[in-house]
Amino acid sequence: MNEEVKEDEKLIDEDRAFFCSELVVKTLKVCGMMAETKEASSNFLPGDFTEAANKIKLIEGAHFGPEQFIIVSHSCEV
Repeated sequence: MNEEVKEDEKLIDEDRAFFCSELVVKTLKVCGMMAETKEASSNFLPGDFTEAANKIKLIEGAHFGPEQFIIVSHSCEV
């Protein structure tokens, strides 16, 4: 399934860079999973995805799973 996308049909420019939470919100919007909002995807931060913030409104029937804590017991070198 390698369909060619016409230039005027692209939803996002190829050279567009995203902040992590901005990319997730943009994906939710493009896929139709996020409730209508006029707020730009760039206005969302990682903390907005927490249960306490309750800022990300999904469409009816969609939901996020419970928050997960990740504990790293050693340092990671890159």
